[in-house]
Amino acid sequence: MAADAAEGACPGCGVFSGRVHQRVRQSVKDIPVGGDLLELVVVKPRFLCAEGACPRRTFTQTTDQLPARARCTTRLREAVVAAVLDSGRATAEAANAHGLAWGTVNAAILGHTMVLPEVDKVPVRALGIDEHRFATAKWFKHPDTAVWCRVEPWMSTFVDADTGHVLGVVDGRSSRNVTAWLAGRSEAWLDRLEVVAIDPSATFRTAIRKVLPTVDISVDHFHLVKLGNQMLTEVRQRVVREVLGRRGRKQDAVWAHRMLLL
Repeated sequence: MAADAAEGACPGCGVFSGRVHQRVRQSVKDIPVGGDLLELVVVKPRFLCAEGACPRRTFTQTTDQLPARARCTTRLREAVVAAVLDSGRATAEAANAHGLAWGTVNAAILGHTMVLPEVDKVPVRALGIDEHRFATAKWFKHPDTAVWCRVEPWMSTFVDADTGHVLGVVDGRSSRNVTAWLAGRSEAWLDRLEVVAIDPSATFRTAIRKVLPTVDISVDHFHLVKLGNQMLTEVRQRVVREVLGRRGRKQDAVWAHRMLLL
């Protein structure tokens, strides 16, 4: 099979050309038909660039379904992404079912999940804000003062609390960065917010109140459960010391069944 287009745009300079240098055959995987794997043989023209000053002399035709250097069609990539993300199938199982390598499917999933949405077009009722440490602390010597400085690799993540989808990521965990991200949203988007869930952080609360003075603020369920479990553990330990006069041991029933309280 071959594409209908008789010319293509050079990826180096953008000039269209219809001069064919040669035709190449490429085998690509496509979506299964009737349960059987399908492999297409595509005849692609290699064009000569019409721009004399362009350093790229030739280029191969591309289409929406068959981008440059692709080994499978776009619709097959979309099918395996949907199989993993929407149907909950394992990456290896989806790759085997569609006749693809694990790395190809994993790259398609990463390419889909790493793209953040256009936030102002996503209707959000409940916003979640949390901090994440994505690496260990780093030390560097300041070039002017020769003083060693510590860098904390923190980032603040914004998610749709109803769906769990990531809406944005900013560097650091300061009130200024969170305020700047919220201030960048449209007024209509901010008006739709009903509640913002955060950890017990005064920094996040200050940032939210600057931009959203009337929205409800709640503590996310993870930190609520964590604080509740910590309190139950402290009470259990205190009662054991008061009753037994010592700390709990593994043969004590209250210690052996401690997880029932959590």
